[in-house]
Amino acid sequence: MLNGLKITTGAVIEAVGIQDGVDVVGINAALGSDWYDLIPVTDTLDLFVDRDQGQDVNAALTAIMQANGYAGAIHGTGMFFGADPETGATGSLTDTQLAALVTSYTTVTHYWSPALTAH
Repeated sequence: MLNGLKITTGAVIEAVGIQDGVDVVGINAALGSDWYDLIPVTDTLDLFVDRDQGQDVNAALTAIMQANGYAGAIHGTGMFFGADPETGATGSLTDTQLAALVTSYTTVTHYWSPALTAH
């Protein structure tokens, strides 16, 4: 099982797991989508994003990504997973990556009103 972190457009954060040997069907099922985009965040961290048409901006993911140098807005639910820097293969998040992502999420959502984070 590969362990990752999912953040929805409603700013809900949750642990997510997908079977080893990542495939399109497994990623789509975990995202709840028909299509996804892969955004390499670093050589050891990937973001899979639901790219179904008409998705709302994911304010939490957008803020996290922009704090890390990404210039665009992120639409739809996204999931972070680790990546092998040598092969690019998807893997579990390390404890350090998970802690950094949760800290980033907490930082960007700390001052939001409840209306922005309600689901």
